[in-house]
Amino acid sequence: MATWIEYREENADIIEASAERTNSLFGMTPAAVKAAISGLTKSLTGEAISSRRLRHCAAQRMTDAGASRLELSEFMGHADIETADVY
Repeated sequence: MATWIEYREENADIIEASAERTNSLFGMTPAAVKAAISGLTKSLTGEAISSRRLRHCAAQRMTDAGASRLELSEFMGHADIETADVY
């Protein structure tokens, strides 16, 4: 995360001029973030892993570690804490 923030600060002029999401942390569209995550996970593991799969893996690991329904809902950004019951 620190590397991304540093990159964003060092390249602010390029990002501001070219990105349609100038207020986003990464200066990237959602599709570009998805592609970057898939590409990075493929280079690290040999398998492209979707951001959705990583998100749900994190939620399951939090649950396994004892996170409460409220903690999990806040982490996942759910509007209704009952949504976390699936984990």
